[in-house]
Amino acid sequence: MRFRIAIVAMLGALILTACGESDRASDRLQVVATIYPLGYFAERVGGDRAEVEVLVGSGIEAHGFEPTASDLLALGDADVIVMNGIGLEPWMDGAIDAIGDDFTAIVVEAADPTRAMEGEVHTHGEEEGDHDEDGHHDEDEGEHHDEDADEEGHHHDEDEGEHHDEDADEEGHHHDEDEGEHHDEDADEEGHHHDEDEHHDEDGHHEGEESALDPHMWLSPTLAALQVERIRDAFVSADAANADGYRQRADELIAELNALEQEFAEGLDACRHDHFVTSHAAYGYLAAQYGLEQISVAGLSADVEPSPQRLASVTDRVTELELGHVLVEPVLSDRLAQTVARETGVELLSIHAIASVTDNELEAHGDYFGLMRDNLANLRIALECE
Repeated sequence: MRFRIAIVAMLGALILTACGESDRASDRLQVVATIYPLGYFAERVGGDRAEVEVLVGSGIEAHGFEPTASDLLALGDADVIVMNGIGLEPWMDGAIDAIGDDFTAIVVEAADPTRAMEGEVHTHGEEEGDHDEDGHHDEDEGEHHDEDADEEGHHHDEDEGEHHDEDADEEGHHHDEDEGEHHDEDADEEGHHHDEDEHHDEDGHHEGEESALDPHMWLSPTLAALQVERIRDAFVSADAANADGYRQRADELIAELNALEQEFAEGLDACRHDHFVTSHAAYGYLAAQYGLEQISVAGLSADVEPSPQRLASVTDRVTELELGHVLVEPVLSDRLAQTVARETGVELLSIHAIASVTDNELEAHGDYFGLMRDNLANLRIALECE
């Protein structure tokens, strides 16, 4: 993957050199967001003062995204770049380095690393033979499965892009002094000891899995509001003359997110179940906020296929807990979820990670809020809420 990014970076640098700095047809802020929810928040905060482009296109799985030469052009021309951080965009530093001295954008990592919690990183199914009875890897990887490694958020899958040790901080999170300082051990200790670490054995999270920080903060309305605040502050820094407008629009959006949070709190207050099964482990923040537990077929990255042991563990949990549904993301293949459904006789429902959405989803649901309310409706069905 690094080789492919390097090639793209060189192409982008050549294009930037050949074309020179582009002339703008507008005096509005040029904003590039990496994923849909951040682009939506940026559009709402920016209003008619910002032109927003989203890099991860319709229906593309965000964890496996790699920038193209045209993406590098957009980044090079941006006033503000809104990224999630917490390892979701491991390619960003290489892209910025490729742009070189012409790079002037303010880069904001919207996710607050001090609120980060650990998620699941499932190993490749074909590697399962290297595990011992506790699900640990052989000596090449086993040293990463002790408590110290989990607390520091280390892992071994380059595709996941979760680089949370000191070297990774220097390479991956140097865009903002106020934010980069949080990617140390103290930040990990503050933020990611919520529910999942306490339920590994009970929920089958011990079979061939590692820990990494979960980037999916936008799926919690409360944490999404904090992302909006960071985006607002970046816009104010980039365009102080229009600061009042950015602040007003951000306040309006945060009020809507607070109302959405209340809808989730009331909708998930009285339910038969407190566990739900998902196609991949994107819903840890949402689950933790409302006293729930996700049981995921795949880990933080849906690109990494779970092992047969993992599938068997999920199937056992569905039967044990008498669950009636598996929640599947429309942008992902439902093949593995279908396997669980066949084995247990449960039904499939949709749930949206919202990092990337299709045109059909936007037509059906409107925007971030419509997608989140659809998530709530199907969670209520899966959890059998009153």
